[in-house]
Amino acid sequence: KSSWAEWHYFNVLSADKKHWAFISFIVAGDVTSDKWGGSVAVTLRDEGGASRKFASYVPSQAVQFSTEKADLTLGSSMVRVMPNGDYSVHADARALDNGAPMKIDLVVTPAPHAYFPGASLSSGNFVSGYTVPGLRANATGSICVGRDCESYDNAQSYHDHNWGVWRGVTWDWGAARAGSYTLLYGRVIGPDQHERQNPLFVYLVDSLGFRAVMRPANITYVDGREITVDGKKIRVPSRALFADV
Repeated sequence: KSSWAEWHYFNVLSADKKHWAFISFIVAGDVTSDKWGGSVAVTLRDEGGASRKFASYVPSQAVQFSTEKADLTLGSSMVRVMPNGDYSVHADARALDNGAPMKIDLVVTPAPHAYFPGASLSSGNFVSGYTVPGLRANATGSICVGRDCESYDNAQSYHDHNWGVWRGVTWDWGAARAGSYTLLYGRVIGPDQHERQNPLFVYLVDSLGFRAVMRPANITYVDGREITVDGKKIRVPSRALFADV
């Protein structure tokens, strides 16, 4: 059965650009019944391919969410929008491999004018809400695993916020920076579209804000890197190429 979900997603890149963190706050299930709850999921990834996963699972009684604002509480973890528009992000989770405790305390500051406004993505019966408040953002704070802490000072960061039903949906999505330009790109393939090749969506901003929307027909990946996943070596993209006017 399809079920509704809402999630805040953040990422942050280390100062040496050798490792990064993927952080998700998720609420899912049938919120009109007792069959729903929340979770925090975190992946720490190294440039060489090594990764560690952390999670916490929160019963519905310890979840607080709103349809009127973006604040979210999952037990001891929470996302808060501060009066100045920054995001206060706190998360507690444990490693899936050995139970090591993780603690995240970050303030994520979106760059002025660099955002994607709230929109609905639809295909047949599939409808999902999506916004990127921090298409270009900086993060300050720390991520600790046990007693090993890494500090961040205006580190490159990103934040998006999603809600809806994503059963049977696939996507190819990403964001990138180039000087003063920041772009959001990709495509979402709904459950009734798997035989179709939708054009890409490319949304471009510069230091003054929105610049252009483009719809390239194709994206070409150059598999110029090799990483190890679960002991197996696989080829992954080093470049992605698309063009439009």
